[in-house]
Amino acid sequence: MVCLEDSFYIHNIRDMKVIHTIKETPPNIKGLIALSTNSDKNYLAYPGHSTIGELQIFDTVNLYSRVSIPAHAGQLAALEFSPDGTRIATASDKGTVIRVFSCETGAKLYELRRGLKRTASIYSLSFSPCGGFLACSSNTETVHVFRLEDKPKESSVVCGSPSDDLFGYIHSVVSASAGFLPSQMTDTLLQGRAFATVHHTLAGSRNKCALVTIKHSMRLLLASQTGVLYMYHLDPVEGGDCSLIQKFLLAEEPGSISPGEREEEPAVEKCVPGELSPSYADRLRGRSPGEMSESEKFHEMRNAAETPPKQCFLLDDDGEFPPVAPS
Repeated sequence: MVCLEDSFYIHNIRDMKVIHTIKETPPNIKGLIALSTNSDKNYLAYPGHSTIGELQIFDTVNLYSRVSIPAHAGQLAALEFSPDGTRIATASDKGTVIRVFSCETGAKLYELRRGLKRTASIYSLSFSPCGGFLACSSNTETVHVFRLEDKPKESSVVCGSPSDDLFGYIHSVVSASAGFLPSQMTDTLLQGRAFATVHHTLAGSRNKCALVTIKHSMRLLLASQTGVLYMYHLDPVEGGDCSLIQKFLLAEEPGSISPGEREEEPAVEKCVPGELSPSYADRLRGRSPGEMSESEKFHEMRNAAETPPKQCFLLDDDGEFPPVAPS
């Protein structure tokens, strides 16, 4: 997908030929777009209006507009498909409510409350691989994680799975008395609350979150625009505050020499045929001796993550792609 301000282009990735063009779309200055990569439900989502939160879902395989959803009163700020492509999560520029809709019918399945009065700029939404959790990051100091019911109710307002605690009791009482309360009050009380939270010090800076499964455990990843990746533990049963496991520095520290400021290196240096001396290899890559390469950083991160299954197609596996000796 290629997104322009007033049009979309669908390309065949094999030869990059244009398959279809969606023209004269509402102005999309921020380039807001979501693409479901599920092979059976390969949908495209984009804003359908320039001033209100209307959502358009387009079938990129059969090439037709599937459904139009009046998602929010304000402009859309974030979109994200579930892994199976059956649901889509949305947030508006107000950032207080997150809604999840069916991609088949456009029906609202969940309404989740991020905050009551404090507005926020939503930076990212992320479903868990199983589709049972939804994370939301913003310009505030908190990342919210919501738990979604396995089988959402058919009513227009559905919240996360209520527990047997005080909130579960309040939920049952409000549901029973919904006909006697103002609709706005009922909607607010029935909206799902955060199941788990992450508190960080990145308030005001852009960030992006993701829910992943590592070593059969739920993890929340939070990447900041400063080049730091944080890994948190998420308890899928108890929820609550997520604890920080580890953080990784992905970008060079401020003040380091940029590639354009480095001195030119000699083109040839004596070394063992087919190999580069460690010092020359470091200088060739523009780093000081002993400094970790991007590949080494990646492997350090992978050591803290789950070991991929043996049947995976690994591009960095020397067993599948042995080094090629110079001819």
